[in-house]
Amino acid sequence: MVWMLINFLKFRCMVAGADWEVSNMNMFLKILTRLANPFYCFNHIYSLFFALRFNHCGSGFRAIYPLVVKGEKSIKIGENCSLSGANYLFANDGGYLSIGDNYPINTNVQLGASGGRIVIGDNVLIAPKDVVRAAYHGIARDGPIRFQPHTSGEIIIEDDC
Repeated sequence: MVWMLINFLKFRCMVAGADWEVSNMNMFLKILTRLANPFYCFNHIYSLFFALRFNHCGSGFRAIYPLVVKGEKSIKIGENCSLSGANYLFANDGGYLSIGDNYPINTNVQLGASGGRIVIGDNVLIAPKDVVRAAYHGIARDGPIRFQPHTSGEIIIEDDC
């Protein structure tokens, strides 16, 4: 049904022949085509869902499914940031995560500030499948590693890295 409407509008545009009608119709068709695409609509709704949960989220934020977030009220995201999918953002257990402006996060990146602090500056690139964690397990020989306490710290990645 939507495609029939689009084709009808294209035909009307061709018959009209006026430049201003063509440009207005092309803009309308572009918007209508995007709205007819379920993935386009889903990604915008998905991005808005997460943007509203963060402590601060700048304009131009875009998230592609799936995204796992813990401690969203301790996460600050700057302007024009995009998450490419299969990403993990953790700032629970008193942690803090701050991402600067113009930061495209590649696929399968984990930023784990649980119990610690991670600050990423503006215009930073991180490769796919990277893990940045502000805490680690103890390594004493007197017991299994999974029962040892975490030691937290701070990671700062400056601008343009």
